[in-house]
Amino acid sequence: MRRLLDRFYSLSSAKRLVVVVIMLVTAALATTGYSFYGLFHVVKPYFFETGSNQKPFVCKGFSRLLEDTNQQFVDADTKAAIGSWLELVGYSEKYLGGIVTNYQIQGLAAEDEQKVIDSIKTFNRLDWKMMVLFASPQMDPFGNDLPERFSTIRSVARFLAAYQKHFKDRLPEEDSSFIFGSMLKIARMTDLTSPFLIGKMISIAVDGIAMRSVNGLIASSSLLPQEASACYADLKMSLAQDRPMQCALNSEFMFFKHAYARFYISAPLALWLLEKIYGDPEKEYEQLTRRVFEAVDPAPVFKAIRHPLVMLSFPNFRLAWKKYERRLAEKSIVLSELSQIAGELQISIDPYNGELLKTLQKDGKTVFYSVGPDKIDAQLNGDDVVPE
Repeated sequence: MRRLLDRFYSLSSAKRLVVVVIMLVTAALATTGYSFYGLFHVVKPYFFETGSNQKPFVCKGFSRLLEDTNQQFVDADTKAAIGSWLELVGYSEKYLGGIVTNYQIQGLAAEDEQKVIDSIKTFNRLDWKMMVLFASPQMDPFGNDLPERFSTIRSVARFLAAYQKHFKDRLPEEDSSFIFGSMLKIARMTDLTSPFLIGKMISIAVDGIAMRSVNGLIASSSLLPQEASACYADLKMSLAQDRPMQCALNSEFMFFKHAYARFYISAPLALWLLEKIYGDPEKEYEQLTRRVFEAVDPAPVFKAIRHPLVMLSFPNFRLAWKKYERRLAEKSIVLSELSQIAGELQISIDPYNGELLKTLQKDGKTVFYSVGPDKIDAQLNGDDVVPE
């Protein structure tokens, strides 16, 4: 060490300055490199790990809701309804068959028919006003605990859709509205307990399963007037409790801000440099959210993303919003069809333009439809929307 110092001081002042500058630059580059290395390892679990590399989710299940939230003053019907969730999960695992778009009941023994009906009716005793119990959502965006597994939610909804058709084929004069109402309640439970975009997309999917189920009965003229009236009441209540897509988008922005704060704690130098180069990522994220919905073509907006972390984390809000608006339009149309069958016609609002749905006479029937995203009435052509 002494030899190195002697050699250093034997150099001219100019050379000593060059050596010091080189050492400082080398130290700065090493520190910066290490900071970016640390940033990669912090970011990796969020954006680069998939499948078996991801931390497994812990799903408590809807049936444990009252126990986990210490709800002591809940009526017996509500307790029984939430408790019956596990029964529906078991039936969906045991009896649901068929491809994704053609759900079928398979192997249901005659002695189990009444048990299934009783379980669904018990679950449907969950009053709409008690949905407030599910408004204790997954607030920690980094936690691996979910209220319920999303695959289980979809499976139970598909089972109920398959069973509604099975029920009406077997008992055409009986009221199946309790099955339809149960599907809608599962959608709203998911909506409330999973506030991020993935939870919203699952609730949209469950709503879609319910709409296809009841629309099949409408198309086959299988719904009784009083049955349609009960379905109408449930669907109207479900629409009133449907959380707007903006709530999910706000939750996603909250997730990004929390994540960015964590990254900054772990790798402040790397993120400070990225901010100097690309600007404030939180402002960019917020501006992008607004611009995506204002732009006719969102592609250039996505191409304009500058900050690497925003590029990795910004979801396809535009596609999610399109699915949400279409599902709202389908529910509005089904609501009008149900009111017509019930004998109390109420034409609903078209979510695309805020006006009443359009109607058309076709094959002696009144067809309700939405003008679609372009807001132009093409009389069932173009992008006009009718239920699937």
